[in-house]
Amino acid sequence: WDRRFLDFVSRCYQEQRPLIIIGDLNVAHADADVTHVEWFREQTGERTGKSWTQTGDKVASSDKGQPGFTQNEQTRFSEVLEKGHLIDTWRDLHPVDTAFEIGDPAWSWRGSEHQTDKYHARGMRIDYCLVSHSIR
Repeated sequence: WDRRFLDFVSRCYQEQRPLIIIGDLNVAHADADVTHVEWFREQTGERTGKSWTQTGDKVASSDKGQPGFTQNEQTRFSEVLEKGHLIDTWRDLHPVDTAFEIGDPAWSWRGSEHQTDKYHARGMRIDYCLVSHSIR
């Protein structure tokens, strides 16, 4: 999916077709896009009910972390923004140093309100409105 998406945005840029892309892209692009950076980096992810370490599979360090917040996912998303000449409108309007509370709409994905849930009071910004530089 990532490769096809990258090909699409690159082709649109080359053909001078401006884009507006809105939706859940399932990636928190920067550290500022999660509530608890270290915690999200330490997560192992799940695969068919077993953690990666339980399956014996070797996982590249750039693929470790909460799905949607791995270095590889962030790198691929950066490439989409760069090659498609796209702007993340939320980040453009709200600089990285802007702090948000867990109830704020900036966190488009939020953990459960149950204090026993491992995702309690944690959030990620994974929904985007991307626009071409040309229509900014």
